[in-house]
Order: sequence, then structure tokens, then C-alpha cells
Amino acid sequence: MAEERSDPTFVPYDIETEQGLLGLSLIHPHLIPVIRAEASAADFYEEVHQQLFELVYEFDDEQRAVTPITLNAWAKHLPGFKEVGGHTYLMSCAQAAPAIERADSEHRMVRNMARHVAEMRVRREAESALLDAQEKLKRG
Repeated sequence: MAEERSDPTFVPYDIETEQGLLGLSLIHPHLIPVIRAEASAADFYEEVHQQLFELVYEFDDEQRAVTPITLNAWAKHLPGFKEVGGHTYLMSCAQAAPAIERADSEHRMVRNMARHVAEMRVRREAESALLDAQEKLKRG
């Protein structure tokens, strides 16, 4: 972590958490409203994750089934989706979803993961603003 902080180009993000949330939405779609209450699609660092969550949220709004198969049918036209692995990537995200042992803890866990993703976006914005301010000071 110390190396990351000393690198002025470091951007805070957590791909594993993003993949885990996407996986949870695929295997436990009843958790989509919990995820959505804490994180918007724009909170995700990876552009393909932003696009996939927009699609997940759209499917949820329209009460369509959210599964790797149904999402793949629509996502295959998204820029970058094929490059990350397409349907295989969706399946790997589903496998990356953390195990939910008890129903009473699932909402808390999902909320914490979604908040973490949202906090990473805020950190990215703050770091970007700081870098911009430093550049302006250098230019005088």
C-alpha cells in the first residue's frame, strides 16, 4: 500500500469487490436492490463493470431475470465485454461472489461491499482533484 500512495498515478479501486458484487447480483438477484441502494453503476472503476451494472439495474427495473445467460445475450454488444472474456467472465464473476452463510448477514455484507466500491470512487475523485491542484500550483 505504501508504494501505491507514493505513486502519483495510483487510482484507488477494488476489482475483486466489483467482481464479487457483480457475481452476487447474478446468483442472488434478490440482493440487487441492496447493492443499488449503496452503489451506482458510476461508482465502479472498470468501465465494463459500469456497463454491466447499468444492464443489471435495467433488468431489475424491468423485472427480467438476471443470470449470466440473460445478461450475456445483451452484454455481448457492450464495448470491452468480449475482451474481458464475455460469458466466461460473467461466470467467473459468479464464482467470485462471496459465500453467504446466513440470511441475516447477507444484506450487511452486500451493503459493506457496495459502500466500499462507492468509497473507492470518492477516493479516486479526491486524488484526481489533489493532483489537479498540485499541477496548477506547479504552473503557478
